Amino acid sequence: MTDPFLRSDYDDESGSGAQSAGRIDELARKSGLPRSLLDTAPAEILEDIAEAVARAESWSDLADSIYDVLEAAGFHQHDPYNAEGGGGFHINTILRDDGILVSWASRRHTVYEPGSFEVTTERIVQTALLGILVACGFEAEQIPDDEDFAAYILVTGRGEEPGLLPPRD
Repeated sequence: MTDPFLRSDYDDESGSGAQSAGRIDELARKSGLPRSLLDTAPAEILEDIAEAVARAESWSDLADSIYDVLEAAGFHQHDPYNAEGGGGFHINTILRDDGILVSWASRRHTVYEPGSFEVTTERIVQTALLGILVACGFEAEQIPDDEDFAAYILVTGRGEEPGLLPPRD
């Protein structure tokens, strides 16, 4: 007998595979991960992926607003697959339950040595991003140096008064 606490919503209880296959198809679509990878993943991993997808969905409206404001301010989103290795802002909706992480990367691969040009530039730009987000009504703060994701920006919401609004095209 299987311990019910170890069962996953993605386990197939009926033996037919139809219900489980449908859930895995949906998880593949929402996560962007290949179905072949999910077919071989343990139930615990599928649960982690499902939680990450649910977290991303719950923050999607706020993430879209952050994106719109930062793009309107002249910043571009970091594309890690860009052949030129350019930097930009990054919005992460899955790493924390209490908000969205916003960060800046100077380029594709950064040398993370204290005092390096890249780290110094990232700190300066992240401070500017924080100022823009707060001016536009977001509830945001920079994460202290002694915590995980130090110097990243944690955005937890947007106030009733939106603050500055970017111009509409």
